[in-house]
Amino acid sequence: MSYKYYLSVTSQLPFCSTPLRLDSYNACQFGCVYCFAKSRGGNFPNTKLKMANPDSLRARLERVSRGEINSALDYFLMNRIPIQFGGMTDPFSEWELEHRISLYLLEILKKFDYPTIISTKGSIFGMTEYVDVLQRGNFYIRVSFTGAEPQLAQRLEAGVGDLACRLSAIEALASVGVPISARLQPLIPGHEESAERLMLQAARVGVRHVSVEYLKLPMERVTTQAKILDRELPNIREYFKLHSATRNGREFILPAEEKISGHDYLCEVARSHDIHYGHADNEFLLRNEFLSCCNGADLFLREASFFDTNLLGILRRSKWLKDMRFIVEENRLSEYSLDNYLNSRSRSNLGPAASGSDRWLDFLKKKWNAPSWRGGPTSFWKVMDTGKLDDNGNKIYSYEDGPSS
Repeated sequence: MSYKYYLSVTSQLPFCSTPLRLDSYNACQFGCVYCFAKSRGGNFPNTKLKMANPDSLRARLERVSRGEINSALDYFLMNRIPIQFGGMTDPFSEWELEHRISLYLLEILKKFDYPTIISTKGSIFGMTEYVDVLQRGNFYIRVSFTGAEPQLAQRLEAGVGDLACRLSAIEALASVGVPISARLQPLIPGHEESAERLMLQAARVGVRHVSVEYLKLPMERVTTQAKILDRELPNIREYFKLHSATRNGREFILPAEEKISGHDYLCEVARSHDIHYGHADNEFLLRNEFLSCCNGADLFLREASFFDTNLLGILRRSKWLKDMRFIVEENRLSEYSLDNYLNSRSRSNLGPAASGSDRWLDFLKKKWNAPSWRGGPTSFWKVMDTGKLDDNGNKIYSYEDGPSS
């Protein structure tokens, strides 16, 4: 059965520089107990398997290459915004050995030399036929690990191959020059030293970048996954409560102050081993020196551009200035509506006659002037509201983190 929504724009548009996702399958065979996709409406293992149609992707890329643009998704593809392959489900679970949909998709992306970020916990990508494609395309692989003591990590990652399999696959790709990142997501609080050891193991087999994000604790407590999580981390909910975690959607998130020392520690370790470090918690994204959020894809992909007509892009362009002001280059706005990719409560209130660019600009202004708990600028670490307004009535902010961070 064909998977209709295998390629889409994600709702992370307000802060993500690579908001295109591609998924081979509509579900995942891995059973990671903290999986964010389960709490965001995707990745249900018991639903009927649907697969992407590679011919559909080929036809779309051919049409876009001819300049036929019909949607915001096409607009992003025309501008070569990198695709995040494995945005909701893993492209290299055991289904891939039977159906090979990911391999077919990779062949098409290779043909167009399309910049692609692959996220996986699998190790199938280390097989010879996958290595042959990956080394000839425009690919950057992010291999995910749980940042925890190895035995605990294995119990939290049900169905995922062991650490040695992933490290071996990484080494196979790194040996032929494919850039690879270790994605420590999630990092379990209190397991920073285990994360350091994992980072050093990854460095020895050729990893050039690492990103780290602390555990987001799902609200659900009655699912099988939630019960396993509570069993394996028996004090985790009390820990989050004690450390003033706040609710964000369907998850609880620790305050930035509870995570910053862990990030600083691991960042120093990474830099001492010539590894690029990405702060993957949303509130720390401004600390990254990459154009591409936390993943650093601009360091590794050819002829790629990055979506910066969003809240994070506006803040990044002015973070070392005295004042951070709402300045948008309107010629960089898409004429196509992005409303379909936003939560219904977040969309612009402008009437249906308004253009896509006007609606997105209106959305950005509301985000810019929103309080921190609504995802405004002060939700980012060390961004402060100065209490001043510009001539258009938009808030003025300052950034106090210092360029050495």
